[in-house]
Amino acid sequence: MVYTVLALVLITAGVQISFEWAIAALVASNVLLLPVFLVQAHRIAHVDVLRPLVIFPRLAVASILMSAVVSAWLQGAPASAAPGIVLAGAILIGAAGYAAASFVLVRPDLLNARNFVLRLRAR
Repeated sequence: MVYTVLALVLITAGVQISFEWAIAALVASNVLLLPVFLVQAHRIAHVDVLRPLVIFPRLAVASILMSAVVSAWLQGAPASAAPGIVLAGAILIGAAGYAAASFVLVRPDLLNARNFVLRLRAR
């Protein structure tokens, strides 16, 4: 509930300025409450919550690359193109770019997770 209220307040304030500020507000609410979430997950489930965090910098790089690809698409899209087509193209290109960059940057971790699951299944 705290997340929902915080996100609602920050996004409402951000959207008064621009769409980008609204997205920044959403990111801010996630960043502010991530430590609380991690502490609660550790307390309740007794899992190591810090170990998975090592991939965040690489996922941030993937996000930056996705942003660059989407920005290039938006700058290069024909002025005569329908806004819906431009938006759909941005979504598809962004999703593909993020997926590809994430796969390349996080591949060793994905392989470790796969091996862990396979070992669990073998038991």
